Amino acid sequence: MGWGTLFQVTDTARTLIAQCGSKGEWYGALDQLRVEVAPKCDAEDSIRFWGLALEGQPYPLSKLFLGDIHADLDGASDPNVSFFGQATVRDISQALDSNGRGFFEGLFTGKDHLDAGQIWFFEPLRDFFKDASAKGLAVIALWEC
Repeated sequence: MGWGTLFQVTDTARTLIAQCGSKGEWYGALDQLRVEVAPKCDAEDSIRFWGLALEGQPYPLSKLFLGDIHADLDGASDPNVSFFGQATVRDISQALDSNGRGFFEGLFTGKDHLDAGQIWFFEPLRDFFKDASAKGLAVIALWEC
């Protein structure tokens, strides 16, 4: 079963993140950024359903969970890590707001492999990105599917 957590960080974190390749390097950067004390949004196990629902969607929704930069996808069972810069955070926030809950409910409806109950995550996700965007922050996602 998957899980995921999103963390708000300054956009200047990109400088540190851009030097990272392997997941181990990213985990070291997360320690330096002290994400454990950053504002966060817990996606619980909904992240895998949202990832599936958003497959094939245009930018910026296609960036959700993969971000602008991500750790090497090495096939290991270690959690994945992604960085969303300030501009992408703003674009995702606007897309969540303008599309609204009904659009996302439609992505879950009628798809056997998706659980419509996962729509609960819409409001926390929208509010988290709206808050980060208003503050000019970036986002880091730590997730496993």
